[in-house]
Amino acid sequence: MVCGTDVSAIPAVGPSSNFPAPLFPPPTPAKTSSKTIWLVVGAILAIVAIPVLAIVAAIAVPTIISKQISANEAAAVQSLQKLNHALTVYHDTYQHGYPTDLALLGPRASGEPNEFGAALVDSSQTLPEQSGYRFSYDARALDVAGHATAFVLYVDPVSNFQGERHFYLDQTGIIRVSKRVAGAGSPPLGPEDSQDKQQ
Repeated sequence: MVCGTDVSAIPAVGPSSNFPAPLFPPPTPAKTSSKTIWLVVGAILAIVAIPVLAIVAAIAVPTIISKQISANEAAAVQSLQKLNHALTVYHDTYQHGYPTDLALLGPRASGEPNEFGAALVDSSQTLPEQSGYRFSYDARALDVAGHATAFVLYVDPVSNFQGERHFYLDQTGIIRVSKRVAGAGSPPLGPEDSQDKQQ
């Protein structure tokens, strides 16, 4: 040390305020990432939204199903009316009784209409399943020549979600309706009943 040096300017050497070092340093504060925040917000929104969506679905779904059922029933009645007319025309035109199958009322692949393809209805109306309904046709009461003098046509919903009413048609030309399987003893379908269901 040089004589005359100011001693106060020399830094003190010795234990500092941080000595000795603490055995357990204070924990570093955790950083919350933006991803974690969005996950928490998303979870909260999901918890709030699920009951709301469930309530909306409980109100909307039955309405949608009811409208679909009404549309299916109206389409079934319309097909029955066209088939009823076609069956009568077929019977009167060909003098061979009623067709053995609904497909004979549809168009032929080629050539003029005849008893094997009368072209009285569109081919889609001869299908066994139409608009959620199953069409079951059966020619009956064969005469000596083997011609059907009667028929029955059952039209039933494929499931409860497709339709609620069942329909029946025979050679009398009266469409009958029931909440269960319809038959010859079921009440006839009234014009106002058919119109209400189509609205």
